[in-house]
Amino acid sequence: MYVDTLGERPGTDEEAEASAAASRRAAAEWYQKYQADCKNIRILEHLTREPMGLYEEYILLRNRMKELPKLFEDKAKLDERARLWPKIRVFSDPALERRRIEELARTTTALSPEAYNVELARLLTRLGYPPTYRLRTLSAELAQARCELSRNIWRSVTP
Repeated sequence: MYVDTLGERPGTDEEAEASAAASRRAAAEWYQKYQADCKNIRILEHLTREPMGLYEEYILLRNRMKELPKLFEDKAKLDERARLWPKIRVFSDPALERRRIEELARTTTALSPEAYNVELARLLTRLGYPPTYRLRTLSAELAQARCELSRNIWRSVTP
């Protein structure tokens, strides 16, 4: 039995049953897609200070799917800049060595290990990853994001 609300005509029991059946079918279809997308993929829950709603998570995951190739391009550029950073000391005097490093940083695009970590964390957090997340291959990260997105959609259509 349904309650009338401000001028709406009450639906029939047949309409309510048809709607419920359609919802169950949609949930079953999304569950099958979720199972297919997540085959051999482990989903880890990311703990955050404030829990994210399903819609916010959906937006984040859609953005992640779209931006992952660019993230890998940007990371490759960062890796190249980090390779320019000197790995060995030239001067035994700390003041001379510091001056040499400062000059290198001013005249090249080289990144120190600390600056590299800061830049990489900035790129990762933009797509909702933790700052210390270790990226795998692009195909693995896309598969993971696709799985998480399917799971999110399935959870949103499940009553």
